[in-house]
Amino acid sequence: MCVPIEQLRWRWAAARAIGLPASITPGALIWREICGALPTWSRRKGLIQPSIGLTPIQVDIWGAFIFVNLDLKAPPLATQLGELPELFQSYHFADWARVHSVDYYTDTNWKLYVENNVESYHEFSVHSSIARYYRSTAAEARHYYYLQYAPIPATDPDYQSRTPDHCFSGLADKEKYGKWTVSLFPNFAWIIRPWIAIIYLIDPQGRSRTRIRWDWLVPNTAIARSPENVEPLIEFFDRIQQEDLRLLPEIQKRIESSGYRPGRLSPTREMGTHLFQELVLRHLRNSETDKNQ
Repeated sequence: MCVPIEQLRWRWAAARAIGLPASITPGALIWREICGALPTWSRRKGLIQPSIGLTPIQVDIWGAFIFVNLDLKAPPLATQLGELPELFQSYHFADWARVHSVDYYTDTNWKLYVENNVESYHEFSVHSSIARYYRSTAAEARHYYYLQYAPIPATDPDYQSRTPDHCFSGLADKEKYGKWTVSLFPNFAWIIRPWIAIIYLIDPQGRSRTRIRWDWLVPNTAIARSPENVEPLIEFFDRIQQEDLRLLPEIQKRIESSGYRPGRLSPTREMGTHLFQELVLRHLRNSETDKNQ
């Protein structure tokens, strides 16, 4: 964490006051822009002090991640995370090294990008390079998140090329020999393999414009951080992302067509899409109720 949590609350308020970029969607997300943008300004102007009465927000922490919620009536972060901290405690998020970061943009509504991330239909046809991992995928959607797990075959060449220094230490067998895709409502997600984690934030920029921030994280060892290890990982996952980004704007155009009719959701492949849509509708209903009170 780059600043104390109380200081972060006031930095958000001050940033809004001076118009710094801090695009936030309602709900939980990882915090980025304000930590680096505000300290010099705040010392010069002396604006960060409780007496000014700036907008309060909810801020909480899970491991290395700082979450912000603009809804003071929302339940605490622990309620939204549910069992995720226990499920992923072996990965020790705070010990990872960030080796690469990219902001991707797509002419797509942010909800469509999330829906693409929480279903397991498209991997076989869109991502041929990783289709082999999805022959025995297990997926579930509950509470505020979607979980997808796929075992990595012991004979997989990508797995066999890794030494212990390439991989996160202290993992159980299920974690050593598998990959996770996780989406936390509304706009925070990650992909984890034993030797790489991609952490991403889906950030709406407009009705049909979305920014996706991807961070590449690896174990904090010299071998894992080396260019020989990192550059192939950047190239591989960037190719996966570009495959989606080429497809999604075309889907967006079809959805906006007057002839579009939604179909039924698959109970085995699109349970994450169903949960996400239910959570969006619940949020919209609650927002409308608050306005009428």
